[in-house]
Amino acid sequence: MRPFASAIAALALAAALAPLRPADALAQDPPAPEGGDSPGAQAAPESPSASGRESPKVYVGVIDTGKAIDGSREGKSAAARIKARHSELEARLKPIRQAAQDRAAALSREAQSLSESEFEERRRALQQEVDSLQAETAKAEAEMKALHDRAYGPLYDKASSLASEYARSKGLLLVLENSDEDKAAIWAAPDVRFVEITQDVGKLLDSGAAPKAAPARQPSKKPSGKPARKPARKPARKKSGG
Repeated sequence: MRPFASAIAALALAAALAPLRPADALAQDPPAPEGGDSPGAQAAPESPSASGRESPKVYVGVIDTGKAIDGSREGKSAAARIKARHSELEARLKPIRQAAQDRAAALSREAQSLSESEFEERRRALQQEVDSLQAETAKAEAEMKALHDRAYGPLYDKASSLASEYARSKGLLLVLENSDEDKAAIWAAPDVRFVEITQDVGKLLDSGAAPKAAPARQPSKKPSGKPARKPARKPARKKSGG
């Protein structure tokens, strides 16, 4: 009788038929799940001295760029396009994958009753089918990755540019990424104040407007030139005698 290892080999082929990865797993920077902000993060002040007390020496912005993009209209539109294409590809691959899995399961069940040559013939045919399906799956994932890069690449560039402009307009020293995948700061001095800017940058992505800077101080007006001279008084006329 055929060794039990033959059935195990057939089941291993079925296990190799993994489905197409979820659309959100193909991101170069996967959108971060909802999470807390950095400890000590506070709303962006209009000016460091707005509280009336002595202002901290340093203000540092923190942003979850992925979250800012995901919440914007452009980000939601990109996610919808990617999800739709993923569904199309998965709908095409799923029945082919299921058929191969069924054949692998059948081969596993019938392995004990097949001759050596019959088993090898069916195993080779199944292996070719699995190899072809894996190649199609890899091709589909490459397409999804390229689609994601085209959709999100410009959005990340735009968000980074807006974050930079926003930081300058608010007088921030620098901006740190604060996603769950990338937390840049592990310690800060007591005089550093973290300013959460994710929501504000997300609003700027939707509005398309540049961040408003604090109003510039108007220079005091000084008189230009020398003051005009007063007109000279004309001498009084002498009265003529009688």
